[in-house]
Amino acid sequence: MAVNYKKGLRTYENEKFDRNETVVGDEDDDQQYYEEIAEYVDNASEEKKNQNKYTGWNERGKSKSRNSHNKKKFGNNRNENTKDIELQLPIKQRLERVGVVNRTWRTACVVSGFVCIGLMSVIGVLVWLLLSTKVSQCDHELERSLPNGNHSVSTDKPISNCHTGFYGERCEAEETTKLLYTIQTSIRLLDENSSIKIEIANTSNALDIDYHETKGFVYWTELESAKISRTRYPPTSSERIVEVIVSDSKGIPDSIAVDSDNDHIYWTDRGLDRIMRSNLDGSNKILILDTGLKMPRAIELDTTDRWIYFSDWGSTPKIEKCMFDGSSRQTIITTDVKWPNGIALDFFQKRLYWCDAGLNQIKSAKFDGSDVQVILKSSLLVPKPFNIDIDDDNIYFTDFDNQAIFKLSKSSLTLETVQKGNGHPLGLKVYRDKIHQHQLQNKKQH
Repeated sequence: MAVNYKKGLRTYENEKFDRNETVVGDEDDDQQYYEEIAEYVDNASEEKKNQNKYTGWNERGKSKSRNSHNKKKFGNNRNENTKDIELQLPIKQRLERVGVVNRTWRTACVVSGFVCIGLMSVIGVLVWLLLSTKVSQCDHELERSLPNGNHSVSTDKPISNCHTGFYGERCEAEETTKLLYTIQTSIRLLDENSSIKIEIANTSNALDIDYHETKGFVYWTELESAKISRTRYPPTSSERIVEVIVSDSKGIPDSIAVDSDNDHIYWTDRGLDRIMRSNLDGSNKILILDTGLKMPRAIELDTTDRWIYFSDWGSTPKIEKCMFDGSSRQTIITTDVKWPNGIALDFFQKRLYWCDAGLNQIKSAKFDGSDVQVILKSSLLVPKPFNIDIDDDNIYFTDFDNQAIFKLSKSSLTLETVQKGNGHPLGLKVYRDKIHQHQLQNKKQH
């Protein structure tokens, strides 16, 4: 659309051609009207020049002096007039409009920036939590992989003469879930995850087993020869030395428990119906109990609170407890019990577990004997359970008739076979390395 920039107005001819219409009649009136507008603009004061130059035109267009034809013609071009008015707005007003737009955009940008920063912060926190969880898991796995007494980390496993699946100076398995058990003629250590087992010592008729948590001794009782023996594990030399520390012509050591905190060993004596204690080397024997016992069988220690838990196979089967010196004796289990073969303590849940070979069952109760629960009862699955131990959520037990070691989950009650065949497994103890023992002691204290 052509514009006369000198006057800031459209010319009459341009207006007609822009509209593309043929004007019939009143052309002289229109030409006169445009000339009057131009004259008005030329003679306007400085103040009026800064106003809308079409104001007079618009006012004149609204007056009664305009004929109806002109009203109709110019009324149809309102949109074009509006555009022209905007073109002629003062610079200040146009800048104000641009400023409003700029402020709107700046506000939108600031808000968007804060939203982006917030989203990035949330993403950063999530990434940090994920990485910290992963690092914690890696640290835990690293901690579990450290061998006994070795707190250094190496990328390569040291070369050793250990059996396959074991490494380091102490012949530690790669995982800490290991089981010490007896099969009458042998003392063995089983790595549950790899199913690899090593022989620690040869015996004549091993029955029960335990170990010292820090001094590296494994202890066991031998029924027929009526003695208690020990050996170092891991061995300090290539030659495995077995020491007999207790031998009694009258007594018959049955079950054994090692007090690693106070360096004592305790055992039940079925030959003389008593409970005994000695130093780690068998010296300084002390009688703990010798009354009210008909056939003492299993024994277990709570070294934190200094309690001895023990079972009796006599005419009145029962499970009792007393202090380390034999005082404060209490009978805690007397019903639904026949041959309480093995005892285990769960220090996390403060519960006592035992296996009963006469009733084919595994049961549990609080340390005071209350809240008795049946964990497993089956003449097929547990026809003759012999010994039992606890490791976190798992119950491990041996069964004489099945010639097997089983693992039972306390939470899901899922039963798994850990070891089967190759003799009758009897004594059983979960073997924990020093790191695991430290964690266990912390949980026991809390």
